[in-house]
Amino acid sequence: MNNIFNNSDFYPTPQEVIYKMLQHYDVNGKVILEPSAGKGDIIDILISEGAKDILFCEKSEPLQKILNGKGRFLNADFLQVTSDQISHINAIIMNPPFSEGVKHVLHAYEIAPKGATIISLINSSNLKNDYTNERKQLKTIVESFGTVTDL
Repeated sequence: MNNIFNNSDFYPTPQEVIYKMLQHYDVNGKVILEPSAGKGDIIDILISEGAKDILFCEKSEPLQKILNGKGRFLNADFLQVTSDQISHINAIIMNPPFSEGVKHVLHAYEIAPKGATIISLINSSNLKNDYTNERKQLKTIVESFGTVTDL
């Protein structure tokens, strides 16, 4: 059997990083989407901080089983989620696969309801080296509407 954690895109999010991601956002009573939930590290902290409801996406079926009961499964592939499926959420909080980080953030921006907060951990090179149209689009969005914290 393949080790479910032996995947080049599987990067569990350390607790201290999650708390840093959440330092300016109160999740208490909020409905949150976690698009690439992995084994649930972000979800565990969202629960402990009082999130009202958590929706999640996760491609790996073994990881989906680990996540069972921590939130509501929405879709295996976040990039297939539509705006009508998440029209009621308050935030998208994620550590997407590094190989698809830009696509995940752009998709989140495209489908998030008006007023929703997007918090994402991504490789800083995605903003510093804007040699693709997707990276240029991401940089423009972040410069116009967001903030960046180097960890």
